Amino acid sequence: MDNNQIQDSVLEKYYSTIDAIKSKNGKVILSFIGNVNSDLITSSTYLLENYFNTNFPFSKLKNKIIISCIEIIQNIMENSPKEDEIKQNSFIVVGHVGEDIILQSFNLCEKENYARLKEYIKDIESKSKAKLETLYKKNLKDYSMSKAKSGLGLYTVAINSTTKPIFEIAAITDNYYSVNITITIKNE
Repeated sequence: MDNNQIQDSVLEKYYSTIDAIKSKNGKVILSFIGNVNSDLITSSTYLLENYFNTNFPFSKLKNKIIISCIEIIQNIMENSPKEDEIKQNSFIVVGHVGEDIILQSFNLCEKENYARLKEYIKDIESKSKAKLETLYKKNLKDYSMSKAKSGLGLYTVAINSTTKPIFEIAAITDNYYSVNITITIKNE
């Protein structure tokens, strides 16, 4: 699979994600496709704050969505290929369907990051939300005492999700894997 085929596969997944939201009479709140960098955190936070301040002014939903979106963007930045020739290698889509906010992301992951990421996801999937919250608090306290990265982003995403997050990792080429994350947060 060459770079054009990789880009075509990312585009296909991106448009099918948007179509799935629209087919449920949903509304796309935020969509981005391309190479993710820290500027996306600022712009997506601004757009999401405006949407939730207008549509859910007194809801805790806004903070859960914004924090989850930031954590997923940071996860994409950490695990995406650094090669400039692979364009449009990631996307994030936030949709509003009924009482649910659905956040879906996709990114490529280089082979050398695959095993670490797969184990991390396996660990998250094996734990209850209560156990994740306990571990999150413990790890946050432990890491606040050091300068190491806490690595708690996907814990946060799993804790904020109303339903169990869906993590999918699949080989795309010999050197790249796709990482799909889907979470649903209900307006409670």
